[in-house]
Amino acid sequence: MVLLVGLSVRALAASAQQEGLAVCTVDACADMDTRRLARGGWWYAPAPAMRFDAEGLLALILRVVQSRPLRGWVAGAGLEAEPGLIDAITRESGLPLYGNPAAVVERLNDPACLREFGLTAPTGSAADGWLLKQRGGCGGGHVRSATSRSCPGPGMYLQPRIAGQAGSAVFLADGHRLRLLGMNRLYPLAPAQGDYRHAVVMRTRPGSLPAGLWRLVRGTGLKGLCGMDFIVGSGGQMHILELNPRPPASAELHTQSALTLHLQACAGRLHCRHIRAGRARALAVCYARRRVQIPAALHWPAWVADCPPPGRIHQTGEPVCTIQVAASSEAAVWALLARRLRILQQRLGPTDTSAAIVTRVSPA
Repeated sequence: MVLLVGLSVRALAASAQQEGLAVCTVDACADMDTRRLARGGWWYAPAPAMRFDAEGLLALILRVVQSRPLRGWVAGAGLEAEPGLIDAITRESGLPLYGNPAAVVERLNDPACLREFGLTAPTGSAADGWLLKQRGGCGGGHVRSATSRSCPGPGMYLQPRIAGQAGSAVFLADGHRLRLLGMNRLYPLAPAQGDYRHAVVMRTRPGSLPAGLWRLVRGTGLKGLCGMDFIVGSGGQMHILELNPRPPASAELHTQSALTLHLQACAGRLHCRHIRAGRARALAVCYARRRVQIPAALHWPAWVADCPPPGRIHQTGEPVCTIQVAASSEAAVWALLARRLRILQQRLGPTDTSAAIVTRVSPA
């Protein structure tokens, strides 16, 4: 049995069920899907700004270790912002880590690491402005509009804003080699208003990875199922924004075997099994537009994931659930997404003043 730890580990737990792998979970969502998929699910209430309280998290993990026969653990989203906690969990629990230790994560959190291996990263003056970002941040909620005079605090850095289409790549690495699983387009919730939270991830045709990524894998020892965020500028150049040294949620757009592929890559075996093909696919994160309490009698459609339990209260701006969409084309995906969002808004309560949840429903 493998322990999954992160802000949300539902996608990994779902892939484990597909492969017949037993997992238990510790995450900040404890949604109904994760509870159903895991052999044991523990809810961890994060500190403000979705950070981890190291002492409380470690205490909970030690209780889990004492109650289940575990063979190792996987670090999910959120832990890359606190790499020291990754090593602390490995040390205190006695469990092998299937993934990247703190030294690798800390190195990749440094924007200079990308340039060290010849990857084109945003540098210099920015005609389109600046962004203030958290090292190791995830989900886009940590990104803020800034100016060249902004003073980054601890763990923060300035990055020039680049005009273009945001995207991401999902790949496997074993410390020496890598293999591309797929690519996506990323659509933030409302970038024109300075809201860069991830809203829609749309699978797209795979392109080529920059040669510097192979050098980075060999130079850092990066391994496992990982992600890379980038922007393709108006001239077609790919600007690498950041590396995610853990399994990205968007992997489920490309494979139903994410956890198995991750474990195998960590053991030095790069296999691309059960790769999804054919239909256009997307994931859309729905955020609370206002304070919303999940109705007791709500029936969640089969195309919704990360479903919160009845009675749970979500404050304004918090992620509520994820809409999954598959259709014959990207245009059909956007149209179906808009219809499904309206259905959920109606089920979550009266919409005479404002809808309970919001996501992005068009590429423009």
